[in-house]
Parts: sequence; structure tokens; C-alpha cells
Amino acid sequence: MTTEHQVKAITVVAKGPGLLVREFVFAPGEATAWHRHSEVSDLCYGLEGRTTVEMRDPDERAVIAPGERNALPPGRAHRLANLSGKDSRVLLIQHGGAYDFVQQD
Repeated sequence: MTTEHQVKAITVVAKGPGLLVREFVFAPGEATAWHRHSEVSDLCYGLEGRTTVEMRDPDERAVIAPGERNALPPGRAHRLANLSGKDSRVLLIQHGGAYDFVQQD
């Protein structure tokens, strides 16, 4: 299942069985919806600006700057957000199983 994100741009870099690599560009204030994945792990690499990864259970927040990364296991509710005043870019590598997007409230 694919979900439309309300972000400035998404570019698919690579796609195959058990792998999806995309570049996300977030304008200031943009974010993905809260969601989780049943099987895939997310690995986020900062490319430009500062992107915030917000997580639940437990509530945590990590800010990814260029050259930094954050890993999320399957099943953990999260969202990516740009809480800064400039565009941000991340490379998102999703791997390890069938891709799904389970929206959370």
C-alpha cells in the first residue's frame, strides 16, 4: 500500500523486493502522517537541514542533521517532520520485508 505524503518532494531512488529507497524534501512545517510498518525497518540519513524523527511508545524525538542517521525497528509508530525554518532532505531506506504504511492517530 502506498500513501500520499503532504511533503514538498519525494524521489524514488531504488525499489525492489524488500527494499524501498526514497529521498524526501520537507518544506518548513511539513511532516509525514503518524504511522508504523509491520515488517520494514526505517533507516534515515540526513542530507540537508534538520529533520525531526518523532516516535511513540516510548515518546522520543531525534533530530537528524546532514551526515547523521536514525534507525527505527518495525512496529514503532513514528513520523518525520521539518520543525525548522528551512527545507530539509533525508534519504529514507526501508528494508527487511514487505512494505506497508499503517496510519496511526
